[in-house]
Amino acid sequence: PYRIFSHFMKLIYHYLFYSSLMSGISYIANNGYVTFRNEMCDIVEDGSWIAGALFNLKPFLSIEDLFTKLCDVLNQLPTISQIGVIRCYPQLISACKSALSKESHDEHEIRFKGISNSNTMDMKELNEKYVEKFQFPFICCVKEYSTENILELMQDRIVNSNQEEVYNNIQQIQRIAWHRLLQKFKIK
Repeated sequence: PYRIFSHFMKLIYHYLFYSSLMSGISYIANNGYVTFRNEMCDIVEDGSWIAGALFNLKPFLSIEDLFTKLCDVLNQLPTISQIGVIRCYPQLISACKSALSKESHDEHEIRFKGISNSNTMDMKELNEKYVEKFQFPFICCVKEYSTENILELMQDRIVNSNQEEVYNNIQQIQRIAWHRLLQKFKIK
């Protein structure tokens, strides 16, 4: 009897959780373009135009469906527009804190709090080399990497072609967007 009750309670929890989640997504999607754009424009940096394109792909059946459609929008952009999206993101360890969106500030604050001076200098140097070579910032989802891993990733990616780095950065932007969606809809 306890196992049945426990299983039943789990089903109720999942039903209520997904009902609540879907009502949040439905509310945003069904309250018109302006509400959707205002709620979703921070998922991608300076992303109100991305949110505008995404709005045309509703309905969203789940958060995964919303994310998949966001990825489709980013992947279908011409390369020049993808580079424009990439350039909206700040450099890691940005000297200009005011250039960071609230979301980027929070993400960077958590990852780089207490970073050593040596790692800071290495990252700034690699950033400069990267931007000089590619003319856009190095992007990585800092929630998924340690500081040391980020430095290794920067060293590995700086030898890539421009086309490879556009692809890598768009992939990382998608990872960042996933975490921001989870945060927006309060999913851990």
